[in-house]
Amino acid sequence: MKHHLLILSIAVASACASPPPERQVIDDAASALGGAQRVTAVKSIVIQGSGTNGNLGQDMTPDATGQTFTVSDYTRTMDVAGGRVRIEQTRTPNFTYFQGQQPQIVERVGARRLAVDVAARQSGVASVLP
Repeated sequence: MKHHLLILSIAVASACASPPPERQVIDDAASALGGAQRVTAVKSIVIQGSGTNGNLGQDMTPDATGQTFTVSDYTRTMDVAGGRVRIEQTRTPNFTYFQGQQPQIVERVGARRLAVDVAARQSGVASVLP
């Protein structure tokens, strides 16, 4: 009986010692990036790229995809410590657009629950996020 109780105690202790699979995924990702201390020390993240952007809500049907912009020079800078973000992109319409076919520079900045669109030729418009 004592032998069975000892085996049961060891089994329970070893089951409690291993992290759940979700935690193991997080730990493995942090380890691949240099460890948890290195990940938590990150102050900012910068993402750059290019691609396409839809003209959301402007097509005649939901499945239509004719109105797209070609996006170049996309940069998203996230201030992790300060809770701020800045998005800059140049987009060129691939369709007849009321502002013309020239490239448009779009800048957006946000901090916590406040977002502001910044335009080169007009004043920014602020909105409070939910």
